[in-house]
Amino acid sequence: LKSNGTVAAWGDNSQGQTDVPAGLSGVVQAAAGGYHSLAVKAEGTVVAWGYNSQGQCNVPPGLSGVARVAGGLKHSLAVKADGTVAAWGDNTYGQCNVPAGLSGVARVKAGDRYSLAVKTDGTVVAWGDNTFGQGNVPAGLSGVTQISAGGYHALALKSDGTVVAWGYSGFGGTSVPAGLSGVVHVAAGDYHSLAVKSDGTVVAWGYNNDGETNVPSGLSGVAQVAGGEVHSLALLAAAVDVDQGTMYAGGSATGSVSLVAAPGAGGATFALTSDDASVHVPDSVTIPEGGHLATFPVTTDVDFGGNGDVHVYAVREGKTYSATIHLVGETAALALSQTSVVGGSTSKPVLTINLGGALSTDVTLALSSSDPRVNLPATVTVPAGQTSAKVTLAPPGLVSGSTPVTLSAAYDGKTVASTGLTLLPLKASISFDSNSVPSGTPVVGSVDLNVPVAHALTVALSSNNGSVMVPASATVKAGGRFATFPISTLPSATNASVAITVTVNGVSSSTSLKLLAVPGVKSLTLPTTMYGNGRVSGTVRLTMAAKAGGTVVALSSSNLSLTIPATVTVPEGQYSATFETTTSDVAALTNATVTASAGPSSATAGVAVKPLIITSFTVSPTTATSNTTVTLFIKLAAVAGVDTVVTLTSADPSIVSVPATVTIPAGSQTVTVSIPLGSIAVTKFVRITATKPGSSLYRTLKIAP
Repeated sequence: LKSNGTVAAWGDNSQGQTDVPAGLSGVVQAAAGGYHSLAVKAEGTVVAWGYNSQGQCNVPPGLSGVARVAGGLKHSLAVKADGTVAAWGDNTYGQCNVPAGLSGVARVKAGDRYSLAVKTDGTVVAWGDNTFGQGNVPAGLSGVTQISAGGYHALALKSDGTVVAWGYSGFGGTSVPAGLSGVVHVAAGDYHSLAVKSDGTVVAWGYNNDGETNVPSGLSGVAQVAGGEVHSLALLAAAVDVDQGTMYAGGSATGSVSLVAAPGAGGATFALTSDDASVHVPDSVTIPEGGHLATFPVTTDVDFGGNGDVHVYAVREGKTYSATIHLVGETAALALSQTSVVGGSTSKPVLTINLGGALSTDVTLALSSSDPRVNLPATVTVPAGQTSAKVTLAPPGLVSGSTPVTLSAAYDGKTVASTGLTLLPLKASISFDSNSVPSGTPVVGSVDLNVPVAHALTVALSSNNGSVMVPASATVKAGGRFATFPISTLPSATNASVAITVTVNGVSSSTSLKLLAVPGVKSLTLPTTMYGNGRVSGTVRLTMAAKAGGTVVALSSSNLSLTIPATVTVPEGQYSATFETTTSDVAALTNATVTASAGPSSATAGVAVKPLIITSFTVSPTTATSNTTVTLFIKLAAVAGVDTVVTLTSADPSIVSVPATVTIPAGSQTVTVSIPLGSIAVTKFVRITATKPGSSLYRTLKIAP
């Protein structure tokens, strides 16, 4: 029973006898039976709990005005303020048959199967089982101030400080030590007996198989004792206690001093000390008048050292009372939300600092990292009353290989915890929108990182083949994992595997791009000579069959006198194609070079363009009379590829009127023109001239009247 009116219970709980009802308070007296428990509240009512096989917990309805209770093996007793007794539970041996007219009772006690009462006149009454004479109160027994009922024997304390015992004596429980006097309190266990002397010492006798009569050496200051089945308890007249028997250095606790007897005016003051400078208590504490308890604070310094026992002493009236605290050096441990992280990534591991126990003050630990690429705050503080704190790490820096890093926490310059973090290298790979590409066509590459990066990252790019060109670098944006870049290729006559390499912080990775061969121009065929205004076919031949969709061959001429199309397409699966070329009406021999290009190769052909001259110009007849008609005949050096214009002039248009031009149609080599003659009076000679670029011929016509 605590001074605040609450009840604490421990031990065997097979029948719920130590399950104190929730909220039970205002208790002024408590008692334990065989397997049940009882409590008297300040208003005189009774609460019972535990084993109830015989109704020993069935408090009689309306029972009130109770001053004290007692519990037997399976029955219960209550003495009321009016000196009467109530009993309930097992009555096999009549232990609940309260003697008729019993009154003036001061105290009751319940044995296993019998009951005792001490009256205010100092006499004792017993009822119930008497198998071992436990109900045979010694004749003439008087002056009794206190009684106690064991399993099968009874004790009575007389006002002169002597003890009387009766009942079962098989284990010596009734063998009161000779000369025992000055006793102020007695208690009977099942087969053993206890007595408290006025000097605060304890005397015990009887059954001792379990050490129940081995009074602890030096035990003193005892106010009361109690005997269980095979154990004994002593209540000290005064005591000092700390509510935490074990605590972490840096923690706090509440100490208390207590007195069984409430002090009078002025209260009771205890001087307080500690035998360890790191454990702090006030100089003194005072229990107020009429009180039984006073509390005081106990504080300790933070220490991550070893463990040890510390004593808190309370001194009053020359007597020293002590309480022991097992002081445990504070411990710390570091834990990471992830034990490995890729350097340069967006990952932000969380570092948790765990203390072994909550302390009464804030605890600040210094943090450090063995590698500057893992950046920690200088300190972390675990708030008072808390056992942990968290720190979010900044994204770590880049590393070129797996790198172990040690994170440490220190207190007062001493490392108290550490943990490991492994930095992993950031890895990059290359991919393409197509893993194989016809040479000469572009492709898009992609840099793929294994994790998103915290900051924009520029990676180096390279190609091991000059026919595949990549930019020197590509940049992955902050928070991203990918970046694309253009790849250009040159046409190739053979297939090739080209390694494209990305390098991050000295770590390289390559991926092969397959470059496919494309057709080139094997040959170009054209006549070595052509006449102006000509039209002929040329032929291009490829190095391999044209690919799907055909192969386009680019054509060019070095001279405008030779005209060709810009391109010619070789059909899919074919090796060659023809194209048409034309020449202009040159006035002199002109050389032109034709070039055909496709893929990785080209071919040329030289063509000499000769003037398309007039090789023959005749007038028939060569002598004519006026007002008749003559015929002009013009012949070129070759068949005209296009319509070819010849210019005609007459020395005397009034007599011989010729057209300004005459056209030789494409595909023809000659042309004939009829010319009417005018009237003349005398014979005349008139020159007729045929002219075109590169040549001019004339003929003289004789015209008679």
